[in-house]
Amino acid sequence: MDGQPAAGQIAALLMRAQIDDIIEQVAADAAIIEERVALGGRTIADDMLARFLGRSSPLRALAMRQLWQGVGNFLSTSLVGPLVTIALTLVYYDQRVRREGFDLQLMMAALQPGSKAQAATGATN
Repeated sequence: MDGQPAAGQIAALLMRAQIDDIIEQVAADAAIIEERVALGGRTIADDMLARFLGRSSPLRALAMRQLWQGVGNFLSTSLVGPLVTIALTLVYYDQRVRREGFDLQLMMAALQPGSKAQAATGATN
């Protein structure tokens, strides 16, 4: 396990990344609120989207923006969620194999002449 992060260290790194994301989102929300206050309840993005859609109502533009944000969040979560789960599973099995020494057992079995591991891999001396 030399040089390899422990499971607790990995969990701490993941937790730190989540906290950083939350802080970043809060700061972004605060900037949007500040912009809305300065513009009387609307943002520049709302006005731009209203003009792009050909509608005069910033409220409709806000609803459309929130709808597209929801769709984007759903799609990104659907794509990233399984990848994170797969990565965490691989880290778990890697740590377990290293801790139990199973990789060393396979290497030693492959070095012994006539072993099942050698026959299974097709290796010859």
